[in-house]
Amino acid sequence: MDDIYCSKCGEKNSISEDYCIECGSILRKLDKYESGDRITSFEDMFTQKHKEQLNETPLTNEIYELILDNIYETGKKSLKKQGTTALEKVEDVVEAYAKWSYKSKGGELGFYTANTIKLDDRLNDSVQIATLIHELAHHLLAEIHEQILMYFWEVEKTYELEVFVQYILSSGTVHLMNEYCAHTVEGRFIPHGYQNYGSFNSILEDLKDELDKETAFISLVLGNTLAEDIIHLLEHFIDDDLRGEIKQQYNSDRLPPSYSQIGMETTDMMDENSRNELIMGPIVGSFDAAMKNPDFKNVLNGFLETFKSYNQ
Repeated sequence: MDDIYCSKCGEKNSISEDYCIECGSILRKLDKYESGDRITSFEDMFTQKHKEQLNETPLTNEIYELILDNIYETGKKSLKKQGTTALEKVEDVVEAYAKWSYKSKGGELGFYTANTIKLDDRLNDSVQIATLIHELAHHLLAEIHEQILMYFWEVEKTYELEVFVQYILSSGTVHLMNEYCAHTVEGRFIPHGYQNYGSFNSILEDLKDELDKETAFISLVLGNTLAEDIIHLLEHFIDDDLRGEIKQQYNSDRLPPSYSQIGMETTDMMDENSRNELIMGPIVGSFDAAMKNPDFKNVLNGFLETFKSYNQ
C-alpha cells in the first residue's frame, strides 16, 4: 500500500503522511483505503466487483468504530476556534466538517443538500444554533455512510459516491430514520422544552399509507441509535461550557418553550450487530436496484447535476 486518500477532500497522500497535504485532515490508515480507484461515473460504480465487495464482507463493529474515530479526528484537526458567541462557536464546529452559508428566502429554517448547509439569516441566534446542529447531524450521518462505501470499495470520495449516499438517505424509511436522527442530535444540545420533531412527523404523515407501525418503530430506533454515536462525537466539541452558553442564548432570545414533543424522544437502542445490518440493508438494496434498472442511473444523474451546482 503506497498511497492513502484523504476521507475529507480526496487528496492522494503518501502512506508515510499522518496528515493530508491538501487540507491537513488526519489520515486514518484503514486497510481498505489502499486502492487508487476513483469512481467518476455511475457505470464505474454499479459493477459486479462492487456488488461482491458489498455482499461478501460484513460491516463489523471494528470497521464502524474506526470510521467514527476517523470522522472525529478529521473534525478535531480542522476545527478553528474563532467564535466568541455561542452561535459563532457552533459555526466553528460546523465549518470543521461542512460548507454552509446563509439563505434569506423560503419557509425552511435551513436545509442540508449536496454537502452544503443553508441557514436562514433572519432567525434568532438560538434557532440558528439548533438548525445548524440539526443539519450538521445530517451531514455526519452521510459521512458515516460514505466512508463505509469508501472502505468496502477501496475508493476515494467523489461526487458520484456522495450522490449515491444522498439518494439512499433521502428515500422512504431511511429518510424517516435520517430525520429522526437529526432531531435527536439537535435536541441533545439545546435546552429542555425546545425539542421539535416537526419534519420527522411530516415525513411520517407522507408515508402513512405505505408504512406499518413496526417498520416505523425500527426506523425510529435506528435513528436514535445512530444519533447517540453522533452525539458522542459532537460532545467533544459542544461541551458543557458551550451548552451553558447555548442555554443563555435561549434565555436572551426569550423564546417560549413547548413541551408537547418531548414524548417523541425514545430511549430504545439497537445492539451493534442489528445497527450494522440495518445500515447495510438500504445500501445493498439500492445498489441491487440500480444494477437491475438502467433508469436508476438517470435519477442519480439528476441528483449529480444538483450536487455539482452546489459545489461550484
